[in-house]
Parts: sequence; structure tokens; C-alpha cells
Amino acid sequence: VPAGTYTLTIAGSDDNNNAGDLDITKAVTIIGAGAGTTIIDGNGIDRVFHVRSNDVTLSNLTIRNGNSGAGNDGGGLRLDNDRLTLSNVTLSGNTAGRDGGGIYTNSGTGTLSNVTLSGNTATRNGGGIYANSGSVILTNVTLSGNTATGTGGGLHNQSGNATTLTNVTVAGNTAGSGANIYKNSGSVT
Repeated sequence: VPAGTYTLTIAGSDDNNNAGDLDITKAVTIIGAGAGTTIIDGNGIDRVFHVRSNDVTLSNLTIRNGNSGAGNDGGGLRLDNDRLTLSNVTLSGNTAGRDGGGIYTNSGTGTLSNVTLSGNTATRNGGGIYANSGSVILTNVTLSGNTATGTGGGLHNQSGNATTLTNVTVAGNTAGSGANIYKNSGSVT
């Protein structure tokens, strides 16, 4: 994807790419020109990406201004299952109507390297990331300035999920409890 700002403009929610977010149902790799120059903007009308199945790789881009709407998870990106790989990606200014302001992982494996999650908000848990089940591997990731009214301003680890952190900066996040990291169950190493 060349440099530029790509803004979602068709309001409404639908899992067939007729409106709202970009639904991914097949294996795909999306490579931008750089996180500072290729920007996918949700325009506040829906989350930006909904990864519904298969192996998906996103790199060298920014995901911003997504809004999942009241009672929905994953403001910037929602992973339902299978594998998601993010590298050199920024998620900022996204809002979840429930859990996972930046990213909501329902199941599967999320691997993030050289990723920044900042200024994302969840009206419940996991301002930056909400990890429901499966596994999340973070390497050289920054979680800063994210907010959750419930738990885990930076990261909320839920139901048996295994989360691995390597060279991760977690600072300046806010939440009702567990401002930076909240572990309900599972492991955070």
C-alpha cells in the first residue's frame, strides 16, 4: 500500500465488506510504505480491521481512529482466530465499546514486533490489548498512554491466555485497576 491516508467512509457494520471495517477472511499480507506514511483511518465509524480467519500479516502502517461501537470489542483491530502478525505498526486513537481499545484477540496467536499502541481507549478492559485466549507474543512493543475504565490500561490477560513479553515498554497507561498490566488468569512472562 503506497504512502497516504486511507479513510473508511461507508458507515454501518457488516462482516461482508459492504460497510464499516475491513473484514479479512483469507490469508493476506498488507505492507505499507511505513508507519508514518501509510495510515488506515477508521474515521470513527467502525473498527479498522476484523481478522475473521486465516494467517494475516500487517506491516509498515498505522491503524488509527477505529471505533468498535457500544458493546463491541477491538477498537483498532479484532482477531477472532488463526494467526496475526504485526510488524512496524502503530495503533493509536482507537476506541472499543467494550474490551481491547487497540487490539482484541479472541483466540489464535497474535505476534507483534516493533509495534506501538498509544492513546487507545476501552470502555471496559484492555486499553491497549485485550488477550482473551490463545497466545500473544510481544517483542519490542510499546504500550503507553492507553486507558481502560475497568482493568489493564496497557494489557489485560484473560482466561488461560499465554502472553510473552520481550523488550516491552509499558508506561503511562491508566485503568480502574492494573493500570499497566492486569492478569486475570493464564501466564504473563
